[in-house]
Amino acid sequence: MEESLGERIQRLLDERSMTRKEFCAMTGLTEAALSRYISGVREPRALTLSIIAKGLDVSVDELLGTPCDDPETLDGAVKLVARSKADITPDQRRLLIRMLMDY
Repeated sequence: MEESLGERIQRLLDERSMTRKEFCAMTGLTEAALSRYISGVREPRALTLSIIAKGLDVSVDELLGTPCDDPETLDGAVKLVARSKADITPDQRRLLIRMLMDY
């Protein structure tokens, strides 16, 4: 069975012996938001994925569980979505995030 994004985040936190509270203090995320991402209640936005990946010291493709021959390309795509957030609708953002997660 494939590991979900939330399971992957929790595993990476456990591997680093880091509590959710410590991680949130380091990244600026709220504990409530992180809990929702881990439980799968919400999907993080592209910029938040980048923040989580950086905080866990992994690439976005590793965080998403999507092997990528060129991680810089995927990280660049995530940054492009984040920069474009004012120019695209929430539905378009969700679609792009899903597409990135399926990449």
